[in-house]
Amino acid sequence: MSLWVEGSDTPTIVVIADHGVHGLFAGQSSVRCNVGDKADHQSPEGPVISEHVDICGGSEKGDARGFARGRICHGTGEASADVGGVLGLGGSGNSAVVTAAMRSLPVGLPKLMISTVASGNVAPYVGPNDITMMYSVTDIAGLNNISRRVIANGAHAIAGMMKFDTFEKADELPGVGMSMFGVTTTCVDQLRGLVKGKVEPFIFHATGTGGQSMEKLLDSVLLAGLLDVTATEVSDYLFGGVFPCTADRYGATARTRRPWVGSVGAADMVNFGARETVPAKFAGRNLYVHNAQVTLMRTSR
Repeated sequence: MSLWVEGSDTPTIVVIADHGVHGLFAGQSSVRCNVGDKADHQSPEGPVISEHVDICGGSEKGDARGFARGRICHGTGEASADVGGVLGLGGSGNSAVVTAAMRSLPVGLPKLMISTVASGNVAPYVGPNDITMMYSVTDIAGLNNISRRVIANGAHAIAGMMKFDTFEKADELPGVGMSMFGVTTTCVDQLRGLVKGKVEPFIFHATGTGGQSMEKLLDSVLLAGLLDVTATEVSDYLFGGVFPCTADRYGATARTRRPWVGSVGAADMVNFGARETVPAKFAGRNLYVHNAQVTLMRTSR
């Protein structure tokens, strides 16, 4: 499904991905009609290319995720040149499939998921990415007066994201990501002072998702390098804390080969929730109740 955005030089493509073991969900034509008033017409430069990605081949969600990535990204990890945004619709299955493809796209490319699960915990779908989740209110198993309006709002929203792209890089300083935690704040503040006027610092709270977001921006070529002085996410990953990184921590630096200066700040602690949530096997270790919701465990003793 393509959206021609008035004022743009070339047609901009929005891919709508559907998933269902019985094929496209009932109401596909109504969705096209809903969005089509603003979408499928001739652009000043000629016909708008229209592409609708149908993800319904097979029952294995892993295969579907790979298929979605292939169709949207052509297997490169970057959006195809004519993809200006991605709009997904569906329930939990479709949300898992489409957002997996969205998460492989660069930060800044518009991504909107209209989903029946968008009013709950969306962290597994969004991760460290700039995915907009919109609750569908009713199930997307067919269209009604409510779902038509919600879907139309979603289509107009992503069209607006694409049309009003005011992001200018020309006058900006190179961006440098910095990881920070409570005990590394003083260090990061000093680093910010040292690089002031030379680079633009982007600070990321080392809460697991924070580190992932920082590295996602590095992968998306939106950061020139990292001052990665906080490693508490690694301790949490190794010992079951609540702010863990993933096995891919530091992977973005290896992939992009961009400058990286690191340290082991805050690696001497593992973060847990309230005191009663600390695993019994750690009962004999040095525990510090930071507040009612956070308990720290020393890694050194």
